[in-house]
Amino acid sequence: MFFCVKFNRSTSLLCSGSYDESVRLWDVKTGNLVRTLPAHSDPVTSIDFSKDGVSLISGSYDGLVRLWNVATGQCTRTFSDDSNHPVSYVEFCFNGKYFLTANLNSTLKLWSTDTGKKVREYTGHKNEKYCHHAQFCSSKYHVMGCEDGGICVWNTNKVRDAMIRFEGHAAPVFSLSWIPQKKKIVSCSVDGVVKIWYVNA
Repeated sequence: MFFCVKFNRSTSLLCSGSYDESVRLWDVKTGNLVRTLPAHSDPVTSIDFSKDGVSLISGSYDGLVRLWNVATGQCTRTFSDDSNHPVSYVEFCFNGKYFLTANLNSTLKLWSTDTGKKVREYTGHKNEKYCHHAQFCSSKYHVMGCEDGGICVWNTNKVRDAMIRFEGHAAPVFSLSWIPQKKKIVSCSVDGVVKIWYVNA
């Protein structure tokens, strides 16, 4: 059973993460399976291609994030820290040098793909049970939906008061989309409501 799917930028490949702990690459044109990666020791919760399509990251309930070479299927690096809490979401930044992970201990973490080290950790939201969408809005903002119905936006250029919090949903916010030209966020919640927010920061 599949848990997550993602196209590469050219839509030539589709990647799937599964409950059986594997990551699979599929040829979109033919529908054929290209490669199966024995990726993790627990279900694969999230996957993402780098913008150039060279690399792939996968996150899992086993608490690990793995970096893969798409062409060879080789794991080039494994990321983890002492907490080792389940990873609920992963996403590459625009240049591929960093990526975000959301963990089920209410933390959002920024990692360096070059050094393999955690660069920064963000808190202030609630994420302990569900796989919520986190996102790079730009080089300046990170955003994530919360289990208590809130939406948290972190301004990475600020030292103090870096987090902005929006209230308005009555249930967990699972999905978000950033509109960069308008500095707006679209949120979708289990409460059945879609909302649009303006980030004025």
